[in-house]
Amino acid sequence: MKYEVACGIATGLIVWAPVPGCAGPRADQDLLHVYKIYDKMLPWELYLGDQHYTGEPKSRITYSSDMTARAKHVRAIIEHLNGKIKKRWGALETPWRHGISKHHLMCKICHHISNICFHFKPVHRKPNPRLYDDSYG
Repeated sequence: MKYEVACGIATGLIVWAPVPGCAGPRADQDLLHVYKIYDKMLPWELYLGDQHYTGEPKSRITYSSDMTARAKHVRAIIEHLNGKIKKRWGALETPWRHGISKHHLMCKICHHISNICFHFKPVHRKPNPRLYDDSYG
């Protein structure tokens, strides 16, 4: 199963993680269009995803060339978040034998508990000033 997770770049906290997840190699795009994060964002907001999101609605990355070193630095925040979640919750990396609906519930609980942990021990201690640059370029 694959789940969409979005975090605030200034805080590193999970701000969006809908369930259920999705299976398959195209899960990134499938979940984006099923849950439509772009419809839940403020008009001026953009998101920064990896190459799977190139050209998608409200994506900061319109072309592959937009993935600059600064954008990769910002992208690393979500990768650190994913790594910490997987390290903390082994159930997300091991075979699941308890029914798919319980998997979705377990994932949601893991995200909520992780956010509590990240509140007290942030993904990054001091946000880099580059995070506040609108251009990411």
